[in-house]
Amino acid sequence: MVSVDCSGCEGLCCRNHVIFLCPSDLKDFEKLGLNPVDYLFLGPVDELTSRFSDVLIDGKYFYLTLKRRKNGYCVFARKENKNIECIIYDDRPLTCRLYPLKLTSKKRIAKRGGIVCPLTVDKNQSKEKVTYLNDRIQREIKTYGEKAFEWNKNGGGSLKELINYLLK
Repeated sequence: MVSVDCSGCEGLCCRNHVIFLCPSDLKDFEKLGLNPVDYLFLGPVDELTSRFSDVLIDGKYFYLTLKRRKNGYCVFARKENKNIECIIYDDRPLTCRLYPLKLTSKKRIAKRGGIVCPLTVDKNQSKEKVTYLNDRIQREIKTYGEKAFEWNKNGGGSLKELINYLLK
């Protein structure tokens, strides 16, 4: 994975960023015993843009994203001393693993521009790790896109039905 030293950070990446979820994220959360009601937010497609596919739930299209608190922080971000820490760090969503990099419109990994991040990606990091992450994201987006297409083509359903479908 991309290795970034986040010690001493105020969790800027955990605040005010939309974290899109894919089926593998839901599976990781299920293994942790997390209830989707506690972390899942349905992001309206008319308010967001994403490389991830939208899904039809109860007659409307949404993106699956992580909930945020009123202060803008992710539901899994906790203040520990002066730092913000992720309580599911080892199982965090793929989007979070990628930060401070991003997936470009050409579906390649690049450093985010115009963001306030006091850290940079380790320049000595092996190209293999970044390639692995890029390949994994490409597979996730393709797999999720195929599942979302089938789900939507069949008329969608409730959120509970969608979660069961994605966890198969």
